[in-house]
Amino acid sequence: MTNAVPPHPPDEWEPRPKPVRKRRAWIWVAGWSACFLAMPGFLAGLLYQQRSRQQFEALPLVSHSRGHVVPSWVPVKPDFRVEQPSSGGLSGNATLLSTDDLVRVVLFYQNAFRNKGFEVSSNLMNLDDSITTAILNVSNAELGRFALVTLSKAQTGTRVEIAFSEKK
Repeated sequence: MTNAVPPHPPDEWEPRPKPVRKRRAWIWVAGWSACFLAMPGFLAGLLYQQRSRQQFEALPLVSHSRGHVVPSWVPVKPDFRVEQPSSGGLSGNATLLSTDDLVRVVLFYQNAFRNKGFEVSSNLMNLDDSITTAILNVSNAELGRFALVTLSKAQTGTRVEIAFSEKK
């Protein structure tokens, strides 16, 4: 005895349906249409990114800046870009841009100010387990120097806004 299944009679056999060409054509049309509709948005995003990179590179480096960027007691890296220099004097505001990521710039400022004898308190704002904004409150009461450093993510790296004050 064998366990073989007897063949189906020809009248019970149903042929497998062939893929319908119209359905396949609609899938191709829908795919290509979606591609052509998404392409302008993708290209506009690339152009925006390129333009913002060109604007960033057009800003002067701190090391090449002719004007007074920040007081000498506020640490800055020479490769930071100057978006808005300080107004000068004993107090003012300055805006800088860095290509480094936010965490590295926060650590740079925390370590640099602490090495100069400042007290640093920080407030890090997280979103989806990544830091989006950081605020550093820096003070040296003995010298009468105070700074508020706000760091946030920018298109090309990190935006650093520094508000400083010095009392004599």
